[in-house]
Amino acid sequence: MRKVFNLFSLIIFISIAVADAEVPKMMNYQGNLVDNQGLPVTDTLSMTFNICDAETDGNILWTEMHPAVPVVSGSFNVILGDGNPQVPIEDTIFTGGSRWLEVSIGRDVITPRTRLVSMPWALGGGNWELVDDVIYASGYGIAQTTDWLYGDNKRTHVNLGVLNTTGRSDENNSYCTVSGGYFNVAAETYSAVGGGYQNGALGAGAFVGGGAENVAGGLAAIIPGGWDCEAVGSYSFATGRRAKALHDGAFVWADDTNEDFTSTTDNQMSIRAENGVRIAVDAGGSKTTNVGERYRDNGIVAWGTIWGNSIADSYGVSSFTHNSAGNYTITITAAPTNEICAVATPEIDTQPTSAAAARIIAIDKINITTVNVYMTDGYYNAVDNDFHFVITAR
Repeated sequence: MRKVFNLFSLIIFISIAVADAEVPKMMNYQGNLVDNQGLPVTDTLSMTFNICDAETDGNILWTEMHPAVPVVSGSFNVILGDGNPQVPIEDTIFTGGSRWLEVSIGRDVITPRTRLVSMPWALGGGNWELVDDVIYASGYGIAQTTDWLYGDNKRTHVNLGVLNTTGRSDENNSYCTVSGGYFNVAAETYSAVGGGYQNGALGAGAFVGGGAENVAGGLAAIIPGGWDCEAVGSYSFATGRRAKALHDGAFVWADDTNEDFTSTTDNQMSIRAENGVRIAVDAGGSKTTNVGERYRDNGIVAWGTIWGNSIADSYGVSSFTHNSAGNYTITITAAPTNEICAVATPEIDTQPTSAAAARIIAIDKINITTVNVYMTDGYYNAVDNDFHFVITAR
């Protein structure tokens, strides 16, 4: 049964093969090949390459056969202009309009053709020098030979690493930068990717520092690193594992939990931290603090609700003991370094109309982790009663 092939990743690169000022006669071509079931191909195949002057039909301006191309796990590489027989790629082929590359594998013609929007035109009209597999341009940009540059302003790009892309097809974006890594994309003007694997800076001015499978798609969005993060809102920020800043101005920080953690509205800061957020500095007794400011010593370390002489709901409580009528002991899990401040209030269903119905509560600090709570009526008789408490610490 005849196989039908799909070339699902076409990447056109240039390899300079001459030492003088003459335009190179060869191009380096890399691709990934799968069969009609989507499985990577491993085989040795005959391939034919045509450079055409139209996306469909049109004229073939250059053709060359490569009768035995090794394909390993879908990947292959050929030098166009070095086939059997050799057919040099003259610079005149790239004058007079757009060009498309057509690939045939055996009797199968791969469609659609790939538009050559990358470096052939720059090579036809500029001065380039290859040093240790890096192309240095006479304009502003530099590029590794295994990378893909798009647009008329690609001379402003910097594109290093392996199988990376700067710019967009049919757009003329400027100052796109990929500093390294593998299979990264900096698509829009002023976008940048520092490195890593399969990261995309797809918004204007967007930045991804590294990590893997991160996408900064919003205007000036930032992902410093992490895995599978998204910053798609304008001026958004995401980092960690599967952090999703989906709204404008959103800041999302996610721990290593393997599930999505998303923003819910614009201009929101969201933190997922399984073991909490730690602030190391105390405000102290003399610092003037403003509303909304947080320090280590102006937060709640424990709270609870007592119903029927047992703890109904709580946070930060290590133990609770009902010692006797109106006498309770509470120990917190936090380990303050200096002082605690405990406050309690009785739970009364209706307004007291007598001393017997009134409730008086008092607190005795035993140490910096333990307090006793005492409950009496208006006659100072010890009584059991529901109550709530809050403890802060320094």
